[in-house]
Amino acid sequence: MGENTDVRAKDAYDMQQIIRFHHAWCCTPEGGISRDFDAPLFGGELIPIKCECMKNENGEVMNISDMEEEHLEIMIVAVQVNLCLYTIQINKMMKYYTTDERVLELALIAEKLYKKNDLLGSRYAKEKIISSKNLLGNLSRNELTPHMTPHII
Repeated sequence: MGENTDVRAKDAYDMQQIIRFHHAWCCTPEGGISRDFDAPLFGGELIPIKCECMKNENGEVMNISDMEEEHLEIMIVAVQVNLCLYTIQINKMMKYYTTDERVLELALIAEKLYKKNDLLGSRYAKEKIISSKNLLGNLSRNELTPHMTPHII
């Protein structure tokens, strides 16, 4: 990341690296193409979160601890952005990143094209919408043990 990268983006990327790292160890402890053995490198300003991933009869559970209020805010925004993507609200999603009217206008055009092709009707999109809403609800209630799936991470 460059020196002009917003510190919130750096902090969010640090969190993503930690979550992916632990998720990969949980899913493929024997190693393989989907797991990075190297510890995450950090570029943000927040203290790194602690993360533990385990499998149980219901799937995977990720326990995240040592979160500050800023970490929680980052996670909530990330899930909101994901939800915008899954519900094809591209313009709303892009407003998290820019105020450039040309970009937002293009986002509206892209949104219309995606909706025209009815991508929301897919089973995958419906599952992701439900999963994202559940995770957002858990985070909003400060339940810091969200159930994660590989597709959200």
